[in-house]
Amino acid sequence: MSVDSQTEEQHKLISFDLLGDISESAKAKTAETFLELLGARVRNPNTRSAYRVAWRSFLAFCSARQLELESVKAYHVGAWLDQHPGSRSTQRQHLAAIRLLFDSLMMRGVVEYNPAARARPPRLVRESSHTPVFEEAEIVAFLDSISLNSLKDIRDKAIFCVLLYSWCRVSALINLTVADYYERGGTRWLRFEEKRGKEHELPVRLKKRSIFGLNALT
Repeated sequence: MSVDSQTEEQHKLISFDLLGDISESAKAKTAETFLELLGARVRNPNTRSAYRVAWRSFLAFCSARQLELESVKAYHVGAWLDQHPGSRSTQRQHLAAIRLLFDSLMMRGVVEYNPAARARPPRLVRESSHTPVFEEAEIVAFLDSISLNSLKDIRDKAIFCVLLYSWCRVSALINLTVADYYERGGTRWLRFEEKRGKEHELPVRLKKRSIFGLNALT
């Protein structure tokens, strides 16, 4: 992301009338804080997008109550969470965004302390369930039920073959290219692009290639 595009994103994010009646110096430091967060601290595009939503929401909350950032207390952050329309996991993520924001503002001297650090996130309760595991015969029967009458059918079967063989994440699957199924040392390999730019290579053994129909991809 170029400096110009970062600055454009910053101005889209920050409407200075949401910051209250603060000094020009504080405005400049706040703008620099957002630019640093968007351009350097928060690197994942999905996280960056979610944090932008959180920051806009919190700034709008403060503006509606004529709260300057340096006057925000922990109970204000709690009140913002109480009226937050998102799920508990979204609220926890957005609270993390506000904590990061105030940490950065504190480092630049815009605020004296981080009020979000004292706000308790909503408790996240997850119930785990046991997902039934496919038997090999069930997988073969499912793959055999897919006809190969068109390129779309061949593509769909290839997608299911890779998914059922590797149990990879869907996002890693849809980013695969033909070049990611390659031969090395007499063995076929699949290369997946995982989170945070990591690559995961998986050997495709001859027996499994036959069972899962991956021979069609060679």
